[in-house]
Amino acid sequence: APMEKIDQNFEIVHDYKNNPSAQRHCKTDDDDKIPETQDASPGIVLILEAEDASSDISHSDKVEVLIRPALESQGLHVVSMIKSDEKEVSVVAMLHEGYVVARAFPESRYVAFDIHLWTSFDKFESIKKSLLTAVGSDMSSSSNFRIVATGMFGLTSWVDDSMSRGPKFTQECDDAAKLSLEIPMDSTTSNDIIGKISRSWVSNIESGTSVVFCGPKTERCASIEAFETDFKTVMPVYTCSNIAAGVEYLEDSANLKFACEQEIIVALETLVSENGKIAAIALDPSAPFAMAQIAHKIVSRRKLTESLLPATGPIVIAPMHDATENWRRMFVDSFRQIYQFSPADVANLVFNTTESTIEISLFVTGDEDFIVHTNDLVSYIEKKTGVVGEIKLIGGGRFDWQGDDWKPSQFFLPGAYDQKAPLEQWYSQQPVGHQSVIQLQAKDGQVSKENVKEMLDGTFGAMSINSVTREFTEFGEGSAVVGLWSEGSAIVLYDGRSHISINLFTYEQDKEFVTKFSDNFKEMDDELNVILFDEMPRGYGRVVNWSKDIGSRELPHWSLKIEM
Repeated sequence: APMEKIDQNFEIVHDYKNNPSAQRHCKTDDDDKIPETQDASPGIVLILEAEDASSDISHSDKVEVLIRPALESQGLHVVSMIKSDEKEVSVVAMLHEGYVVARAFPESRYVAFDIHLWTSFDKFESIKKSLLTAVGSDMSSSSNFRIVATGMFGLTSWVDDSMSRGPKFTQECDDAAKLSLEIPMDSTTSNDIIGKISRSWVSNIESGTSVVFCGPKTERCASIEAFETDFKTVMPVYTCSNIAAGVEYLEDSANLKFACEQEIIVALETLVSENGKIAAIALDPSAPFAMAQIAHKIVSRRKLTESLLPATGPIVIAPMHDATENWRRMFVDSFRQIYQFSPADVANLVFNTTESTIEISLFVTGDEDFIVHTNDLVSYIEKKTGVVGEIKLIGGGRFDWQGDDWKPSQFFLPGAYDQKAPLEQWYSQQPVGHQSVIQLQAKDGQVSKENVKEMLDGTFGAMSINSVTREFTEFGEGSAVVGLWSEGSAIVLYDGRSHISINLFTYEQDKEFVTKFSDNFKEMDDELNVILFDEMPRGYGRVVNWSKDIGSRELPHWSLKIEM
């Protein structure tokens, strides 16, 4: 169906699986616990492109006059302002809370900001707006993104930063989600749920025939009661007496199961001849593994499948109270090998009360909207019974081959899509620099704080870069070293433990230079390894491409026949 006619969010989904190991997005008792030791100190770099700047950004002195009050107005504490002595307009504002780099391009009315904070993360948005206002830009003429980078250990504000950092969950965790299948659900509730499930897909229940594979006759088979309410004929197939005590490790196990199999086949054939084909199958929790093996073997034979089961397939249900009995799920899923092509779906559903839980594996054929109906069914059962339901897994059948003569009703070429906006962006973007954020970690132990400046100076020397560096050590346990030169800038941040980040910018878009810079820096300390490496073009016009990728700006192949 066309996308605009799809009313249900799940209509185009074929498979789904819940990840039980995923992080739970809810509030726990530990969320409000005040940390006693500082185990981590992340920082965040905000890359901000300010375009259409109307303020005077023609000189570093003028940019300093603009951004210093903008930062101080947000409660930031300026330690020092470092300005480039070259023709390039570049200013670094070193703060107690981090640093801000502003590179201005007056002719293009563009300012490239780097905002790196190791504390006061809640001020990012206000800082961004304040800087944009200072240079005469606004939110509509800017773009930004964030990179997680090095922070700073030993700040007096680390406890507050730890408590305020990241998203905070306000919804309490549902204790029902913690329940295992150790406490079986009462038969009245579970049978009600099973009945509602079977009733949803068996079209003619009153004349339908159902089979329930049970444990020994001496044990209760609760699934019979679930089917008796709705099906005209319900045949319990009890575990044969010769295998009831378990046969897996007996010498004549195969013979015993074969004898049981033949006995059950005769009973099923008699049932079908008198009442019609089997519309529904249930594997009761009391049924042992050997019984599931026999049932699977019977329905897997083509002749018996055709004589016992409808061509469209039965509905198969297997309720379970023991989560370790995965073979019950496999029994239900095996029907996808018999009825292979979509629509043929399997689902694992879990229903919880405050004290108990039950899992139900389900197989259904012929429902083109199985996921939609399953989702609606779970909501309906929740409303009617008061339980909490969850879909753990949905698996669809194989896509059916449409045939060699099949032709799509519509075929879309690139020209059918509106590429005007992407083409405008393609021509408008103007990359003017190369930004890299290189993060390094010491293999063992800490980096020496006294060596950080020497490492950057050594790198400049090895690459014949004429730059004077300045070191700042007045915040936390780490340090920051700033180096500016005519072709770019490098700011090295050490967190006081074992993590270093290099914020490297060059006006020349040269990836080989960046690699060489990183390699030379690592050579200053053999214990350092690069653990993260982010690089991106900087520029205006919503830049996303490097200059070499844009080339001569010929009309790209994906935009042919588009009129600008």
